[in-house]
Amino acid sequence: MKLFTIALLGIAPVFASATMITFDEFGTQPALFDNASPVNDTYLPQGVRFRGPGGSTEIGGMMLNDSTFTVKAHSGNNFLAMLSSFNPEQLTFTTPQNAVSIYAASVDTHAGTFVMAAFDANGNQIDSDTLTLARGVWGQLSVTAPSISKVTLTETSGVFTFVYDDLNFSPVPEPASFAVLAVGALALMRRRK
Repeated sequence: MKLFTIALLGIAPVFASATMITFDEFGTQPALFDNASPVNDTYLPQGVRFRGPGGSTEIGGMMLNDSTFTVKAHSGNNFLAMLSSFNPEQLTFTTPQNAVSIYAASVDTHAGTFVMAAFDANGNQIDSDTLTLARGVWGQLSVTAPSISKVTLTETSGVFTFVYDDLNFSPVPEPASFAVLAVGALALMRRRK
């Protein structure tokens, strides 16, 4: 029985852990758009690249401190701040993901409608989520599908300033490299009996 249990553990898939980006990883950020730069490749070591509309590195979401905003960060003090001209923000992952989520909020005086769309490596849309949120109310956008290569974050109601926080993404699990060896060892031991 012990041998069977060990073999089952050997064939279990390896689940890579989810990555959480709070936008607080690099300490206090500027409070104004004029003093900040687009996030771009800041989080590439964590597995995600940020780009503005059309893949632009010149404009796009900026990591800002919440001290001058009417909306406080969902967690910590920083968030990914956007202006309508930065729409849509593109997040491209270095490895396929099976779940992506992020919180969104409108900073303007009216409600905002937020859309997260997920795409595979061929550019096919494979999932989406839409939320309409009152000013200052945080809501979570979430998509799940096998092999998400990219998501776009779009505000569609014309809000001028809006923010995102607490990006979470989970990679597609890969089978354990020892699975074949474990099954083979189990078969060999059963055969000897």
